[in-house]
Amino acid sequence: MSNNFKQIIPGTVPLATDVDQLRQAFSGIADVGPLTLCAAQSIPIVASVAASGVGNLNGTYYYKIVLVTGFQQSDGSFYVNGFVSSVDSAKLTVANGQCSLTNIPIGSAGTIGRAIYRTIAGGTVGLEKFAFVIWDNTTTSFLDNVLDGNLGTGMPNSSTLPAAYGAAIPSTPPTTNTTGTIFSQQAAITPTFLNGWSSYGYTYETLHYWMDTSGLIHIQGSVSSGTTNAAIFRLPAGYIPLNDEFFPCDANASYGSVDIIGINSGANAGYVVGNYGGTRLAINVIFRVGI
Repeated sequence: MSNNFKQIIPGTVPLATDVDQLRQAFSGIADVGPLTLCAAQSIPIVASVAASGVGNLNGTYYYKIVLVTGFQQSDGSFYVNGFVSSVDSAKLTVANGQCSLTNIPIGSAGTIGRAIYRTIAGGTVGLEKFAFVIWDNTTTSFLDNVLDGNLGTGMPNSSTLPAAYGAAIPSTPPTTNTTGTIFSQQAAITPTFLNGWSSYGYTYETLHYWMDTSGLIHIQGSVSSGTTNAAIFRLPAGYIPLNDEFFPCDANASYGSVDIIGINSGANAGYVVGNYGGTRLAINVIFRVGI
């Protein structure tokens, strides 16, 4: 990825290089340059483990390596999006020493760190807990000397250095692969009706609206019973066109239309006004959100 993104903290002044939402790049609100969408990570290999030197570890141990994906923000902190875990390592026996981890797996594009998980002394496979995280995708060796009592604590968060935002790094290894850039369709929103309007019912689509992954606004469904030439509902900020929009609609074989009041119309912006002469107004419109 050629740009770093930082989630804007409410009440702070954003940096010129920061972007509040990736969606802005795809809806034309912000020019962030070339983007690379990351595929899901493969299950990483198991690191090699061996006893080394003098230290806190005394007993038998198992390890797991978890790839951490996301991006580094412009202030040096990390935004975490997903995880995928390796299988368990071979059993390691240590006598008052440390564990040398080598061949720590490197992830593909989108990997920002590797979290190391370990059992307590004598712990069984599958009971690993968080030990530490390596905030890079290049280091392949590390010495573990973490006390058993510190396992499962100290996961990076917004108060640590470096700070970590987004998905919380778990205290135990994740069981599903949540890595990879995925753009999901926003769930349809049912509006709050005004002026006696309601969904028509029967087998007809309930009125709802949503923003698609391209930043276009959709309003779809059939309504009735409302006062003609009056607002059906009001769109919230971020879903309103720049200028007024007019769309003809079917009104049960009669003439109908909806007017959507744009940002430039001031205080009435966002009202969706229905006009019909029949018993039902069928709405199916698409428009660009105002910038």
